Amino acid sequence: MNLFKLKGKIKWIVLVALLALIVCLFSLLVIKKSDIKATTTVRYPIKVLEIEPSGAVKYNNYNGAKKILKWLGITNSKMTSSNYKNYVEITTLPSNGFIGVNGDVKNVYDLIIISDYNPSGYMPGDAIQGNGIYGPSGKYLMLNLAKSGTTNNFYAAMSGNDLTIKSLLKLEEYIDAGKPLILADSIINSITKDTSTSNTNYDVNMYKLSKYILEKNGHNTSNIANENNESAKLNYILCPNVVLDSKFKASYRNKIISQTKIDASTLGYFLVSGYVGTVSDTYDFEVLIDKNGDGILSKMPGEEYEVYYSSIKSYDNKITTDKNGHFEFSIALPQELRGYVGIKVIATNSDGISGEATGSFIVGEEKKEEVKVLQIVPLDNVSNGNFLLAGTEFQNKFSQVEDVVGISLDVDTVSTKTFNSWYKNINYRINSSDYYDSKKNKLMDYDMVVIGFYDNFNRQDISDEDALNNLEDYINMGNSVLFTHDNFIYSAYSDDTYENIKVDEVSSGKSTDQNLSTAFKLTSRFRNLAGMDRYGVSNKDKTSVAGNNKSYAFNDNFQGYTNLFMMRRGSDNGNAYKLYTNIADKVNSSVLTTTTVTCINKGQITEYPYNIGDKISVSKTHSQWFTLDLESSNSKFLDSSDDVVVWYSLYSDSNSSYYNLSGADALNNYYIYSKNNITYSGCGHSGVTGDAEIELFVNTVVKAIKSGNSAPVSVVASGVKINKTTYEQAIRITDINSENPLDTASNYVRFTPSDIDMGISNGAFPYGLAFWDVDNDGSYDANIDVIIKEYKDGDYLRNNIETAIDLRDYLDLKNGQNETLRDAINKGTLNIGVITEDAYKSRGTAIIKLSRRDLFNLD
Repeated sequence: MNLFKLKGKIKWIVLVALLALIVCLFSLLVIKKSDIKATTTVRYPIKVLEIEPSGAVKYNNYNGAKKILKWLGITNSKMTSSNYKNYVEITTLPSNGFIGVNGDVKNVYDLIIISDYNPSGYMPGDAIQGNGIYGPSGKYLMLNLAKSGTTNNFYAAMSGNDLTIKSLLKLEEYIDAGKPLILADSIINSITKDTSTSNTNYDVNMYKLSKYILEKNGHNTSNIANENNESAKLNYILCPNVVLDSKFKASYRNKIISQTKIDASTLGYFLVSGYVGTVSDTYDFEVLIDKNGDGILSKMPGEEYEVYYSSIKSYDNKITTDKNGHFEFSIALPQELRGYVGIKVIATNSDGISGEATGSFIVGEEKKEEVKVLQIVPLDNVSNGNFLLAGTEFQNKFSQVEDVVGISLDVDTVSTKTFNSWYKNINYRINSSDYYDSKKNKLMDYDMVVIGFYDNFNRQDISDEDALNNLEDYINMGNSVLFTHDNFIYSAYSDDTYENIKVDEVSSGKSTDQNLSTAFKLTSRFRNLAGMDRYGVSNKDKTSVAGNNKSYAFNDNFQGYTNLFMMRRGSDNGNAYKLYTNIADKVNSSVLTTTTVTCINKGQITEYPYNIGDKISVSKTHSQWFTLDLESSNSKFLDSSDDVVVWYSLYSDSNSSYYNLSGADALNNYYIYSKNNITYSGCGHSGVTGDAEIELFVNTVVKAIKSGNSAPVSVVASGVKINKTTYEQAIRITDINSENPLDTASNYVRFTPSDIDMGISNGAFPYGLAFWDVDNDGSYDANIDVIIKEYKDGDYLRNNIETAIDLRDYLDLKNGQNETLRDAINKGTLNIGVITEDAYKSRGTAIIKLSRRDLFNLD
């Protein structure tokens, strides 16, 4: 045996062993360093979200803050009962408030606690159907309502307090990120490996969290603990600290926004800037722009076209910050953006941990735009309405910000009786060419329609079917509509065929005619469209019960009434039923009211043009009659493009008030919300006089105007703009007579259609039309004007792509007077119109007035 070789092998073995030991030690050091970072490198305040079954608060106090630090393994000797909010910032929401929050939670909160706290004075033991404190349906009650002409009382269930699928997915995303989570024992053990699949807990979204954790089999679930385990140790995850530069933060002077406006011409090279921490590092960045103004800054389907930068899902580059943590990079934004624009920036480090910041910027208007508004008031004497847009109080507040928002209002006010009378002998067909007929479309000249304001809609209705058809078309075409307090009333009940039937109050002492005339048709037609049909029961064409097919057996649980309505009109074995036992007022003899609202989501309605507080006083008001559909577009296939966004809910500081005991309940007690081009305001129960409420309503009106579908616009490169939609173009007769290509000559009309609402940068428009405007009235009339070219059936106009029309190809076209297009050029009277139609069938028209340069005729 060669001892030398053996010794050599031993040497190598020893060296390998030493190397392995070094690697192990290094790994331990790294792990130890990571552990230290997770427990001692803390950014204060620690942000905590507490979710409870009602308005009861368990952790939003000093003792709760101490328990939170203990769970996270953090020692802080400086924290006291007077300063604990500097170290632990706790947001407490009822589950019915959490489902109304439109932001993500993964990048916002350092810890989420979902508890089942239900102290004395809150929910009685039978408040929720099922096995626990959370559930999709509440107490089942008999209503003092019956089908008209009968005395057979209806039954329905209270709203429950379960998660939506959308909010459940947010929590699952939070779990997948490995963030710390505390769950009540009743939640974490609601579904175990031994739970029968027939157990009703499987029907509760809140309890599906337990099922989700089981399915993970330990992956990313080690940072979850049972609330009963006070000695549990969770890892605090330090997220990247993203801070946007000051230009993205709203600033105010006398409560009116004073933020520096951005010139729209610079949006093609828009600089996004801010800080991530205080040292240099490399991050994946994502930038979301609230292009459609719906207040949703999300990567969910329906909003994906608002992602303007992503080094995760596209070819955009990672960004390395400078030595101070500062970043700056450019993105290309649509030059059509105007007014208030929300922005979210997400930075993800090499460990896959993300942080985010939100802000806004203001894009200046080209000039002040006049907006024509129709307000329909349910009173014969409209001046007696509880709030008028033409009234002094509102006009004074709006006039102060006209130049800021670039909008002036021209308001027409009519009664419901007058509005109904407009349609006498008018046969308006929905979803037809009647929408483009000014003789039939009585709303054609209006940019916005407001319906209200009066309590119980003054027992009136918009009853004319042609008027309703016109209004429905108006909404479906993307125009802005503002519904208000008591526009939708319980006079409409959905029966087991999903038809809306009239109901009467049993033993109410009120006349039948009075009850049946209360907004029945308005409610039946628009409840679903306005987002107040949680289960889709009022519209046969919609799927119901958060995605289940209508073939599923009818169930009174899914009527969709609010808890306030159920207490007001319901009874339990003949007795009044209080959802919260501490409610001081009688719940079934009069409606429960409040004078306070609290903020659920922040955005344009809270920031522009007036700065609105998180909690403000309003005129006396109450909850509405139908719960909101806060699911993603009422479908299992999540699409946030049609989501309801609740901005404020009703609240009270009195601990014996329903609105305090319920907490900030977005499902039942909404005050302001928006859904695409529809906006709802809770104003109207009584007169509106307070400054803060009027300023909030100004913001609401601005939001409503901006949320309307933007009609396509066409920029005519071959002409000179003389007003918003009209261009002048000189045409040389020598070019018309030439047989050469002459691609840049005056015989070409060149235009570029665009639509800020369109997600795809070069997407196709469904329809387009170029026409000879024979009567020079600036609009297309099929009986007078002459079609030059239709863009359809594969030959489409495309967003932001230039199109050219060579007039030489159409010189022999004739109008009704046997005049040719060549003749019109000779006379100098030729006007060309270009129409671009979007998916809403909203049309944008550009008119090109062609003037001759030459002094001789064409032969």
